[in-house]
Amino acid sequence: MRLGDVIQVNPESIGADYPHEEIEYIDISSVGTGTREATKSMPLDEAPSRAKRIVKNADTLLATVRPNLRTYLYVKQPSANTIASTGFAVLRASESIDARFLYYTVSNQPFTDYLTANTKGAAYPAVDTDTIERAEIYLPGLSVQQKIAAILSSYDDLIENNLQRIKVLEEMAQNLYREWFVKFRFPNHQHVRMIDSTLGKIPEEWKVARIDDVAMVHRGRSYRSKNLLDEGGLPFVNLKCIDRDGGFRRDGIKHYEGQYKETQKVVPGDIVMAVTDMTQERRIVARTGRVPTLDDDFGVISMDLVKIEPKKGVSQDYLYSYFRYSEFANNVKQHANGANVLHLSPERIKEYQFVLPSENVRERYKAFSAMVFQQTENLNRRVVILRQTRDLLLPKLVSGELDVSELEIDIGDAA
Repeated sequence: MRLGDVIQVNPESIGADYPHEEIEYIDISSVGTGTREATKSMPLDEAPSRAKRIVKNADTLLATVRPNLRTYLYVKQPSANTIASTGFAVLRASESIDARFLYYTVSNQPFTDYLTANTKGAAYPAVDTDTIERAEIYLPGLSVQQKIAAILSSYDDLIENNLQRIKVLEEMAQNLYREWFVKFRFPNHQHVRMIDSTLGKIPEEWKVARIDDVAMVHRGRSYRSKNLLDEGGLPFVNLKCIDRDGGFRRDGIKHYEGQYKETQKVVPGDIVMAVTDMTQERRIVARTGRVPTLDDDFGVISMDLVKIEPKKGVSQDYLYSYFRYSEFANNVKQHANGANVLHLSPERIKEYQFVLPSENVRERYKAFSAMVFQQTENLNRRVVILRQTRDLLLPKLVSGELDVSELEIDIGDAA
């Protein structure tokens, strides 16, 4: 079946009669592989010229530039004034195709391969509407589509639920960090005298320190693409493994075959920081994550990252929280250099000054944060397993290799 026969591509755009003065804008940078950051609220007359595509419930957004990056999103219950960038094609299902089945069809790797093989342009390889509409897809009867969508969406719903729980846990740790170490409302703070320092008023027994007073900073391994493998070798942790919000993506991990230094090894729980900024917005240079459980006992980090190794007497949980929740990431970027891609020298990180709490307060924070981070890691492991299972099922289901027509499946919301 030709895809264009059962969908509309870019069915609505903003016109002179558009009724909203403000919009919720979805741009390319806010969408990942099936994921989305918050929309941006803005007055319509201040919106970028690319803010044109009207988005409705159950639409699928598909990035048309560099389709090999697999940027797409299934839209659920958007506000009435939600608008997407013209960098997306908005795909709207007809009555002949289930909207979720459409989403899973275009998120299947062979569909990505088809788009990638039909891009035009060297600097910004992109596909046009006609290419999308020409795609040949497997289209069973509507009831089978709904069963397939119900199976796959059940995994996505569980993934989304776990990610939401992770977000709540992260917010708990962040709020406590800011309460204690930014607002100085730590336990018994009423009985602690404030003293002058080079960074302003700080609690007595706290001090101004440099990063190299509390940690060692190790640069990662330079590499060539020929040393990176899809499997085999050691897990290779690089910039793609760390989301813009600091979360860790196991699906970004490649494998490395080559030499490395002992200081470039990482084990689960190690703190790693991005020192090269690949985002067009250049919002954050030093985003930080913790290495998750790997396929092997240890992995290797790329030169786009540094490993932050706490010195004796400094809690890893506290140090991780400092880099994640303080203003460090925003403040240190002024020391980065580079025209198109920003680079942050490890030496600059070492020189950075901050307020170091007393050991007693750090240890009390560790007692709480260790529990939160362990729960977060457990949930992340579940998400990985769910994604792996879904990704194994998806191509077999949307291609018809697995027949579900005789299965009793509650299609629920898929209808």
